[in-house]
Amino acid sequence: MPRRGQPPPAGGPRGPGLGARPAALRPLRKRRALANLGTTRELAEEYLEAGVLFLTSLLSDAAQAFADGLLAASPHATGAFTWSGVALLQSDVEYTVHDGRVDLVGGALTPLAYLFLAVGAVAVGRLWRVLPGWRRTEVDDVQHRGHHVD
Repeated sequence: MPRRGQPPPAGGPRGPGLGARPAALRPLRKRRALANLGTTRELAEEYLEAGVLFLTSLLSDAAQAFADGLLAASPHATGAFTWSGVALLQSDVEYTVHDGRVDLVGGALTPLAYLFLAVGAVAVGRLWRVLPGWRRTEVDDVQHRGHHVD
């Protein structure tokens, strides 16, 4: 505790990092943090961009791994090869190999992959904000009935 006439230590009377802020401010901080995430539309757009980037990267790596496997099996191979891609998410990939050099075409996202991304964008952009409200309603209902909730 500070002596008379001295200001309290930084962070409040209990010092920095020791829960100096009242518990009543916690919900306010959470609301501010959630507000900084942006609108549901912005959140959904960011999820969709990240999802497309991640999925494209993953599928490109898979296609390149198949090409690397062709060369590992026969470093001076020549010919045309087809890989069916990642089932349901990627179209066929066609490889043309000539004396150890590989060119590939294909491997695009399928309509089902785009559907998965769209459903995920809606789920992230809309539904995640509804779930905490459902939980609060359940807790309030139980408390009003006189039951204790941990």
